[in-house]
Amino acid sequence: MSLQIKGGIKPAFSTWFVWALLTIANCLTYSAVSKHWTESLNVWGAVAMNCSVFLIALVSRNYKPLRLVDYTIIVGGLLGITLYLTCPKGPLPNLIVCACIFLSILPTLDGLKRRNGKENATAWLLIALSYFFFIGVIFVRKEVGWNLVYQLVGIATNGAVWIAARKTSREK
Repeated sequence: MSLQIKGGIKPAFSTWFVWALLTIANCLTYSAVSKHWTESLNVWGAVAMNCSVFLIALVSRNYKPLRLVDYTIIVGGLLGITLYLTCPKGPLPNLIVCACIFLSILPTLDGLKRRNGKENATAWLLIALSYFFFIGVIFVRKEVGWNLVYQLVGIATNGAVWIAARKTSREK
């Protein structure tokens, strides 16, 4: 059975592999620290979305061919996740995750630049905008600090793909 991703989109395997693992690790640690199940809903939603895209692409074998940069991102992501899970609390684990997210978006952006990547610009915009919601939660809870960096990286990376996808779709 072959699954098709609407519009012929071919996700960057390394991007979604790293994001799926990072969101699972983040969810497990955040849920353990959080005192309310409702506060964990955002991270559970991220796990569902990232893992769904990764699994659909994996099962359907509908992803961009892997190149050296992809293998580098996968190895770096695995190292980052290991450091994240073994580091003590504080800003370092958050910064490790942010670095992994930032670097793992590069294959998706590269695919758009090379024009062999198709992305739904609206989806990336909605994801970027969702991080603004999470920033609001941070300010309401008066927890502005290192956790704000994660949200800003989310806006920057998803916003960059949104801009690149719009530019690519206009040029075709």
